[in-house]
Amino acid sequence: TLYHKLKRQIEQKISLLEDTVEACQEHEKMCTQLEAQLEAVKNEQIKVNEEMLPIEEKLKIYHSLVGSLQDSGSLLKRITEHIETLSPQLDPSALETTNHQVLSWQDKLKNLHSAIGDIVMDCENRLVQSIDFQTEICRSLDWLRWVKTELNGKLSLDLKLQSIQEEIRKVQIHQEEVQSSL
Repeated sequence: TLYHKLKRQIEQKISLLEDTVEACQEHEKMCTQLEAQLEAVKNEQIKVNEEMLPIEEKLKIYHSLVGSLQDSGSLLKRITEHIETLSPQLDPSALETTNHQVLSWQDKLKNLHSAIGDIVMDCENRLVQSIDFQTEICRSLDWLRWVKTELNGKLSLDLKLQSIQEEIRKVQIHQEEVQSSL
């Protein structure tokens, strides 16, 4: 019976160790995935910053990068929860190293979020200014078209010398009446 008791304890320990190894492998997989996601977002941000794309295109890409960062944030949260689950089985120094790595990822995620957020705000402001400029240009163009049609319309100028002299006389008579009433 002692044999069976020891055998059962050993089997339980082996099972626990196998579960721990599996959990550690899953943890490593999630960490590798997070590193890859953060690196991909950072590289894409650098690439988009350097490219000469229309603002609308840049905004679409930056918004997709923000979505990727949100996915990375969810993955980091899962990693943190996973570490909390694993912490009783981890060596204290390994746990401390892992916690430092999580803090590093949190900083990296926060910095990327902040940088891309600032760029999105800048792009949105420039887009609004561009739209305002386009609106003003369209209004000016409409006004110029109106002026053109008015100028191309029939001009009714009576260029007869006699009618011009008559108008001058009327103005002079009116002027004399005003002066005499003063």
